[in-house]
Amino acid sequence: MLTGAMAVELHHLRHFVAVAEDLNFSRAARRLCIAQPALSQSIKRLEVSLGLELFVRSRTNVELTPAGHAFLVETKATLLQVERAELTARRVASGEQGSLRLGYVTPAVFEILPAIIRSFSRESPDVEVIFEELPVEDQIDKLRGGDIDLGIIMGRRELPPEVHLHLIGHVDVAAAVPSTWPLARREQIRLKDLRHQPLIMVPRERHPDIYDDFMAACRRLGFSPTVAHRTSNPMTTLSLVAGGMGIGLVAGASTSFWVRDVTIVPIVDSPGDPIARSMFAAWIPRAQNPALERLLSSVMALPPATRPQRHET
Repeated sequence: MLTGAMAVELHHLRHFVAVAEDLNFSRAARRLCIAQPALSQSIKRLEVSLGLELFVRSRTNVELTPAGHAFLVETKATLLQVERAELTARRVASGEQGSLRLGYVTPAVFEILPAIIRSFSRESPDVEVIFEELPVEDQIDKLRGGDIDLGIIMGRRELPPEVHLHLIGHVDVAAAVPSTWPLARREQIRLKDLRHQPLIMVPRERHPDIYDDFMAACRRLGFSPTVAHRTSNPMTTLSLVAGGMGIGLVAGASTSFWVRDVTIVPIVDSPGDPIARSMFAAWIPRAQNPALERLLSSVMALPPATRPQRHET
């Protein structure tokens, strides 16, 4: 804001533009709905503050000085920017504009995340969403630290009491089998069929509860699974399977990727409690980001048809 003998306020600038456009104090006063003497005083204060003459006045005419012409151009730009700033601030405050940071686990990218973003982008096209793939523990830490606004997590675990959850879908576990292997000819695989098979699994640190549930379920059947390779990337898993390196445990939705020499077979007795395969939106209620409420509305409005279904090939 300009300063001189007195502070220049926005109303001084609006008064100046009105007089500069009309070149008539009476008409400008009527347009502004103020008394002409008050308008004249406002312009005089502005000139004193700037130390400049903005108008040349005579008994019959009002004209802009060269300084007044220059000041008019800049003042109009300033007032336009103020209007834009006010509109932007109001849109951000209402959640219509701004940015959101969203964390997610890998299986969410196949169906759940696209469904959320399709719905949200229709309702809030001017909100930027910044995505970050993160393990569940990292998402919870970043939620608590305010580094992400919403997490898409999977699995059963103890969570801090301030974290709110909303169930948004389920992820089925399937076996990706090299197409030339005998198990690829099965319509379904039972867990005990994986005894003595080399497995390709997600590292335990990515999903410790699901990993531990799987190992415990195998031990209850009397065997310890052979983990030949670990990778957190679904496409890497399918590539290793295609190369005959083992049987991959994959999220059912990832079977939408077709890879040559890989057959996807449902596991009918996949391990663990169903919660271990449920996917949740996780957030901590805060007032800092109004766009979060709009995103949560999109999440909670997801119809059942958008949630992942079992894929069988």
